[in-house]
Amino acid sequence: MGLGPVAAHGSIHDQFAQGRRFRIFNVIDDVTKECLAAVVDTSISGRRVARELTALIARRGPSQA
Repeated sequence: MGLGPVAAHGSIHDQFAQGRRFRIFNVIDDVTKECLAAVVDTSISGRRVARELTALIARRGPSQA
């Protein structure tokens, strides 16, 4: 099962009550609304995003678009 025709991605950020910040990088299938990946960390670099997207494609196959 490959990725759907369109997969949206984005990140959100927040902080714990003690002030420590964290980020969540999400990849969502626009058709099925399935969450394909959710990466949570205190810092998410561009290299990390690329690595996570590469791993997602390896697991699910390339996009159908």
